[in-house]
This record gives sequence, C-alpha cells and structure tokens, in this order.
Amino acid sequence: LALGTSDNPHEAELALLQAKKLAERYEIDILSLNPFDENKKERERYDRKDINVGQRRSVCQSFVSYILQNHFNVKIIYTGSRYNGRQIVIIGRESDLQIAQYIQDYLNNEMLRLWHKYQKDYNARCELRNSFLTGIYRGLDTKLKEKKDIFADERIEEIKQEKGAEFGQVIENKFTLMKINNEKQLADEVQRHFPKLKHSYSYNRSSYHSDVVEKGIQAGRNISLRRPLNSGNQNQIDG
Repeated sequence: LALGTSDNPHEAELALLQAKKLAERYEIDILSLNPFDENKKERERYDRKDINVGQRRSVCQSFVSYILQNHFNVKIIYTGSRYNGRQIVIIGRESDLQIAQYIQDYLNNEMLRLWHKYQKDYNARCELRNSFLTGIYRGLDTKLKEKKDIFADERIEEIKQEKGAEFGQVIENKFTLMKINNEKQLADEVQRHFPKLKHSYSYNRSSYHSDVVEKGIQAGRNISLRRPLNSGNQNQIDG
C-alpha cells in the first residue's frame, strides 16, 4: 500500500493491484490499515533468530531447513556442539523470520507426527524413518514449488493482458532482480554474523525404500502450512 503512493505510476498501480489481491486472499480490511505510517516506508531490516535445541537437533531438522531455505527467504546456520549445546540460527528479513520460526516449529512436530502415524499403521521398522521423512520433504517441496510457479505465472499473465506483453516482461524482470538482490543481501548478512563460517557436507548413505518414500511423498503433499493470526483466526501460507 505504501508503494501505491510511488511517483512511478506503473509501480503504484502494480502495488495497489497486488495489495487488493492479497487482501481478498487473506480477508484483510484494507481500510483498517495505515499505509502512510513513516515506519512502514523504511527498508525492512534483516535480523537473526537463535533457537536453542539442546544436545541434538531433531531428526527432521535437515528437511525442515531445506524447506525454509528453498521457499521462505531465509538462511539457516547450525552452531554449537553436543557438549556446549546446539543452536539453529535463522537469518532473514524481520517479517520472513516470523514466518520461518512458525514453519520451523510446526514442521518439526508435524513430520514426526506423520512418521509415528505411519509407523503405527504399517508396523514400520525404525530404519524406514529416513525414507519416509525424505518422501515427506520431496512431496511438500514439490507442492510449494508448483504453487509458487503457478501464482507467478498467473500474475505475470494478468499483467501482460492488462498492460501488454512488453510491460509484463519488465515486471517479470523486476521480480527476478528482486529475488537476486534478496539472495545477495542474505549472503551478506550471513557473512556479517559469521565471518569465519566454514561449510561442511555430510553424505547420507542410507538406502531408500521406494514404496516408503512414495507414502511419505503423499503425506508431504497433504501438509497444509497454516499460521495463526493474533485474532485467533488462521491463514494458509501455502494456499
């Protein structure tokens, strides 16, 4: 809404159209908002959220981290040791951190709940857990990517129909540049907080059971990410 006051008429119109679309999607009363609050016009600050997880990270954490980094505009850093305690550091814009913390908590609980349900229903052995969790990750990751691509394609197509193919291409290029810029800023923030960061890679040599992975994929595609509002209502993040 603040961008709706831009001196650039194309930017202003696009911003207002997007605000209207979001308001309809999430049932927000636009008239109750104040787009002229000076604080809202400032560039959103990047920050970090440190989460203490004790001596061991959840068995689901690697998959949750992949989802967060692939779809929720944050970077994940693991610090600490099993003797001094482990931490998960999430870096991103303040609004993205709020969503990421919710997703972090929800998915760790939900993925484990789905595994325990599968284990009980099929009398599954513990060694099948990684196959099932891998399937959940693949299913949810694919679902989120499909929805993101569909939304972006539909929005660009709407702009092209309303303003012409040339203007639509300009907007599409702007979205691409915004994504690249955000990735760079995230990388800069990681470097600022962890200037001596070392990357380590671990290879999972577990053998996968294709039928169990497939069951996990089905469960993952059925996950609905919801974030509660202050009012007690819930809005669906992934659509």
